[in-house]
Amino acid sequence: MLAALTSGALVFQAVTLASALVAGGSLWLLAGAVVARAVLAWATETVAARAAAAGAKEELRAAVLDRALGLGPAWIVSRGPAELAVLATKGLDALDAYFTKYLPALVTTAVVPVLVGAWILWTDPTSAVLIAVTLPLIPVFAILIGKFTSARVAAAATALERLSGRLAELVRALPVLTAFGRASAQARAVAEVGERYRKATMGTLRVAFLSALVLEVAASLSVALIAVGIGLRLVSGGS
Repeated sequence: MLAALTSGALVFQAVTLASALVAGGSLWLLAGAVVARAVLAWATETVAARAAAAGAKEELRAAVLDRALGLGPAWIVSRGPAELAVLATKGLDALDAYFTKYLPALVTTAVVPVLVGAWILWTDPTSAVLIAVTLPLIPVFAILIGKFTSARVAAAATALERLSGRLAELVRALPVLTAFGRASAQARAVAEVGERYRKATMGTLRVAFLSALVLEVAASLSVALIAVGIGLRLVSGGS
């Protein structure tokens, strides 16, 4: 419910902002929309924190205690009472961020785009069609970039394994290599493997930075197309 109200406040803020900039709308309505969004954000965090403290963690603690008591004192002693106590206290307290941050953000992500998209469809069907066509490009590009990045990460991991194996062999055989005057040759081989690992790692980082740019461009594509479409309709006398 709070997520739906937040999306409604977001739409109302966008409408009042556009009205204030174009048609000389009331700034008080815009200020009210901003205050409403702030209040809803505070209410969401408060409700999530209260639900985490009073609901979810209590149920999990009860489940942990019931399970431990059901297994009997012998199992508790073998497992360690201190470990179970830490699990039932600090271990469950570590879930606060999951209940207070992740879950509300997940619900908001699922609700807000649907309601905002419905508003856009009702007010401007052409822009809604452009969004529906271009928005799926973001997950498609994310999947493609993820697969390409995984291949580069695998190559870097393989280079690291070769480097670690070469260093381990060198350390074990260093006295023999020194005695036969072959230590310098092995040092050059290790340097070559290290250079390959450096190139693979830098390539992975380069792909990671470029992937963020590609996703930003894909996200900006729908905005650019909508802006161009609205501009052309205004020039041609449409609405």
